[in-house]
Amino acid sequence: MRYNTLLCYTNATSNTGTRAQSTFEMKFLGYAEDGKTCVRGVVSGGDPGYDETAKMVSESAVMLATQCNELKERHGVSGGVLTPAFAFRDHYIHRLCEVGLVVDVS
Repeated sequence: MRYNTLLCYTNATSNTGTRAQSTFEMKFLGYAEDGKTCVRGVVSGGDPGYDETAKMVSESAVMLATQCNELKERHGVSGGVLTPAFAFRDHYIHRLCEVGLVVDVS
């Protein structure tokens, strides 16, 4: 599947004291090799530079510390350089949604 980023923007002010007002939204389109099957996705949340990045890194670390063997067995992931989304799959998306990020795929 091929992914194209359609739009990524932030709505942030220059005052670091107003991070709570900052937001981001990323929209994706993915096409299967047949060129006909299309998946649309949107990921959004709060401040992408600090708050949301910290959530993503923390949830990845917790999953590595607590579910490493389970993830290896379930998905056949044995090592190398992997993105969290590939290595952790739906478990990662579920955890990110639990801490406030929004993931919508249609």
